[in-house]
Amino acid sequence: MATTTRDLLRPIRTPAYAFLGVTLCFQISDFLLGAMPFSPGSAMWRFAAAGGFANNVGNILLLLTLLYAVSLKFGDRAAMTIVGVFAAIGTLILFGAAASFALDAVQLRGQVAPQNVRKFDVGSAQTLLKFVVQGFVSMILAVSAYRAYYAATRDLQRNNSNEVVFVARPESRTSKSMGAEAPAGAPSAEDK
Repeated sequence: MATTTRDLLRPIRTPAYAFLGVTLCFQISDFLLGAMPFSPGSAMWRFAAAGGFANNVGNILLLLTLLYAVSLKFGDRAAMTIVGVFAAIGTLILFGAAASFALDAVQLRGQVAPQNVRKFDVGSAQTLLKFVVQGFVSMILAVSAYRAYYAATRDLQRNNSNEVVFVARPESRTSKSMGAEAPAGAPSAEDK
């Protein structure tokens, strides 16, 4: 039997999932630790936390994309589902964060010194653009993961329905009673 590329790469599957999962958790925890102490009632805190989040999201999306690539390589439908769910949730968070960030930026713009308004506007526009673009990227990833999941499920069902099932030929009553199969052309016990 020939060895396929998938068989040769099979040993990397578990370490790849472990590395990507752990790194993804560290990326999220780094953002949360950087945003402490939490003060969601303050527009300034929300503005700063959103800026940090916008800078961190690219790494999270990259790790999700690599996780998706590994799941495609090995046909892991469960991993495809996890990527699809996280990407869909990420899409909602990113678009919601964009709207919230825009409102906070408008609210804080009046508190900025006149000489820094232009810099504030450029930084705010860049962060808002990051949220919107990464939201669309996350949505594309979610849709792709769900499509891949359904395609893998369809292929699995097709392969299961195309399996050839071999059924053993039932033994004749004569061969059961004699303990061996009678030679072809020999008279059976019923003929005698």
